[in-house]
Amino acid sequence: MYSVVTALCLLFFSSLPASADEGTYCDDPAVWLDWHEQATKQKGNLDFQTLHALWIGLCAKVHAGTLTADEADVLFERARGTLIQRQQEQKDKQRGPSL
Repeated sequence: MYSVVTALCLLFFSSLPASADEGTYCDDPAVWLDWHEQATKQKGNLDFQTLHALWIGLCAKVHAGTLTADEADVLFERARGTLIQRQQEQKDKQRGPSL
């Protein structure tokens, strides 16, 4: 159950930067609210909580100027991709070998 929900959440949340004219998603109060609401709903889902914590940390680094929004986006997408891949591997393992 968690893997399906997590995959949907991981796919739902977009990466950090928006267009240069709009700033970043880190600057959007609606995005922060969405993350907070999803994190509340996903309390026991450590994959989602990991991604949420990473997002918060990346936003802090973007705001501090130690990462660009583009660099933060690359890091976020790598982590999200790794989680999705791991979930797919677990799902495949649960199905067992194909004939």
